[in-house]
Parts: sequence; structure tokens; C-alpha cells
Amino acid sequence: MRRKPSPDMLYLLAHLLGAPEHDALEALGELSLTWPWLSGAVEQARSVSLEHWQAEHTRLFLSGFPHTVCPPFASAYLHGCLGNSMLLEELRFFYETLGLEVTAAGFEDFLGTMLECAARLVDPRYEVQLQWFWSHYLESWVPRFTNDLQHGTNMQLYRDIAIQIDTLMQ
Repeated sequence: MRRKPSPDMLYLLAHLLGAPEHDALEALGELSLTWPWLSGAVEQARSVSLEHWQAEHTRLFLSGFPHTVCPPFASAYLHGCLGNSMLLEELRFFYETLGLEVTAAGFEDFLGTMLECAARLVDPRYEVQLQWFWSHYLESWVPRFTNDLQHGTNMQLYRDIAIQIDTLMQ
């Protein structure tokens, strides 16, 4: 990480990795007013059903057939399976030392959780922790994730998310 990312951008990307819900198109439209790079994704999202969007999210991140394209979990990329207990425990401890709590067990290594943690560390008081967190937990796998996401999706939103995250990593 050469330059500090904006906490707002980190929170946005973490949010966009979540599953689309009934108000997703409206929310995406509102977000595009502040984040113009989302405009193309809004146009495409208007042309597909919510069910199509949800199915693409599931295929990419949760349970694609014959394989999940890019599970947004560090353990999947670093250890080849979800839920590496040592990694989850290590991350849980790191979050706790910062006063953060992961409300869903097993999501400590979810990229959205990790981006939210990084957003909280974008503060001069936590510069060393942010650099360490970034290099120790994100740099080793996120570039492969963004490449898989960018080349594995048929939705502009997910390609744009991959580009934005990739930009943060460079």
C-alpha cells in the first residue's frame, strides 16, 4: 500500500461485496451520485432482475458450479479452504486489540470485514497497524481475488469493484 486509501472508499467496497437485497438498485443509484465510477454498473443493473444479480453474487462468492469463482475469504486463497481456524483466530485477536468485534463468527477473513478494519485504521494514530495489516493480511491474496473477479463475472458492478480494489492494492 503506497498511499492511504479513503476510509469512505474502503467502507463502500466492503458494503458492495455484500449480497444484493430488495433495495440494491436504488441504493446503487444513490451511491453513483457520490461515486461516478458506479454509473455503468447502475445502467447494467437496471437491465437485469434482482434474482439475476443475486445469482451472480452467489456464483462468484458463495457456491458457484462447478466451482466458486472467487470466494472473498483469505483462507480460501491462502489455504485452499474456508475457515482456517488459525487465521480466523489470529484475525479475531487483531480485531480485538483494536476494540473491534466481528459479529458473524467465521467472517474474520471475509474481505468486506477486512476492508472495514482497514477503514478504521486510516488514521495517523494507526499508521503502523494499517501498514502491517495491509502487508500481512491483504497483499498476499487480494490481487488474485481481484483478477478472478474481474475475469469471472458478467456484471459491470463486480468488474468495477475488482478494479477499485486492485487500484488500492497497487
